Amino acid sequence: MAVTAAHGELSDAQHSAELRKAVIAATVGTTECYDFFIHGTAAELIFPKLFFRNEDPLTGTLAAFGTYFIGFAGRPIGAAIGQCVFVRLVGYGEISIWACSVFQHLA
Repeated sequence: MAVTAAHGELSDAQHSAELRKAVIAATVGTTECYDFFIHGTAAELIFPKLFFRNEDPLTGTLAAFGTYFIGFAGRPIGAAIGQCVFVRLVGYGEISIWACSVFQHLA
């Protein structure tokens, strides 16, 4: 309902402009995007010559992009596993106490 009310106050052009800004800010403004951009550039330009110099250029580049893929696929899997382990080890009580102390200082 809040989205409908907020959209009712904006014209369609203004709404799509604001939506575009939000999507770009959420996508480009993250450090994850920057990390993977740097790693992808290094995988293409630096890693084949630095780590795979005994291989031919195509094999070295494919091996370097393999390291990029492992990081790209492993990060969400590690985050999911880490979140489960963190919640089970620490527990919801500890997280609640931490959240209450943070929100108390914000008020």
